[in-house]
Amino acid sequence: MDLPKTPLVEGGSSTSTYVPRGVQDGVLKIGMSFESMKDVEVFYNAYAKEAGFSVSKGSECKKSLTKELYSKLFVCSKQGKPNNGKGILDPVKKRRRGVVRENCEAALRVSKSKDEKWVVVKFIEEHSHILATPRKVPFLPSHREFRPNLDEVVCIRRNDLASKIHKILDVAFKFEEALSFLEKKIDVICDEIGQFEPDCGAKMRVPQEIHVHQPDIAKTKGSRKRLKGAKENAMEQTTKKFRLCLGCDERGEHDKQNCPKLRDMGLISLSDRSTQPDSQVSLMDHYSQGLSE
Repeated sequence: MDLPKTPLVEGGSSTSTYVPRGVQDGVLKIGMSFESMKDVEVFYNAYAKEAGFSVSKGSECKKSLTKELYSKLFVCSKQGKPNNGKGILDPVKKRRRGVVRENCEAALRVSKSKDEKWVVVKFIEEHSHILATPRKVPFLPSHREFRPNLDEVVCIRRNDLASKIHKILDVAFKFEEALSFLEKKIDVICDEIGQFEPDCGAKMRVPQEIHVHQPDIAKTKGSRKRLKGAKENAMEQTTKKFRLCLGCDERGEHDKQNCPKLRDMGLISLSDRSTQPDSQVSLMDHYSQGLSE
């Protein structure tokens, strides 16, 4: 599509009309015909990109019985009455939008002819606003292009190819001749693709030896602790070192304040267990003191 480069405008005052220079060269005019509606949209959007404005879809006319489209209107995105800052109902918004509508009347209408072609029946080239410069054109609504990431493109192509392969397999498994034909073709494809990747198409090698390694120790809270069994707890109790009682000079699970021998001799009681001082006197000393008294 050969469209003029560097869009220029005419007019300088606020009431002037702005006309791209490409229109004067006859790029788009009444009577032009297109094969399909898609061609009309692509051509007018490309013309608008070179001219410096954005395209919006306007009204369309359909037949009442068949609902078939026979006329459609394309307008400038700045068509309509300007708001001028009025009618803002949301008090939360502090920043007001710029002037979006400038009552622009630039439009293109196409109608379907008898030979099933779309013909331009109306074309208004004048704009009521300044046209955008080439640097600002990519930011206009109808010219913003979505460029997907390379990984997304590869993923989309891979999914499409996988769906095609599944369809081929579904058909091939219904007929024996188709399955044998597919097997031969797959062998040829693997050989050809093997030129790019040496390991492609090779059989999977089965390892002769399998080495099993210990798992890595998890360094998490409580990972070094484990629950002990009854047998292990009993063994620990037999090898456990008991404390030395200073009252009876024997090792056990009691101390001087809870010594059963001192309690049997009446030297300590349950009431004065908490108030009894911790002395270093042994059981024999207490017994000797009792005899002297």
